[in-house]
Amino acid sequence: MNRPPNCCDKHHDQHRQGLAVVVIRKIPNIWYVSICVPHQEKTGYYYSRHSRTFASESEAKQFAAAKIAAGVEVTAGTLNPVVPKRIVGPSEIEKWLSEEPAKSATGACKRI
Repeated sequence: MNRPPNCCDKHHDQHRQGLAVVVIRKIPNIWYVSICVPHQEKTGYYYSRHSRTFASESEAKQFAAAKIAAGVEVTAGTLNPVVPKRIVGPSEIEKWLSEEPAKSATGACKRI
């Protein structure tokens, strides 16, 4: 349903013409690092995981290395929709940390 323009529309259009539209695109987080946080209950050991996301593989590696130095079990990987999907289990973390860092923030990963 079309409505006739009113004085507010005209004022709004004039005001909008003087403004520049600025769009800031944030680099999405594409890597995650998940740490295992053990805590003891009366009935035994229970585990929970805490995750943190990062915009680059090198940031994720720095965080993971610090957590490993603190004696925490760490896993890492890429978030959807990044391809190829990469999951780094606890047994592969040391190897992943020693790999050369990717050349860009996203490395060889592509978003689909």
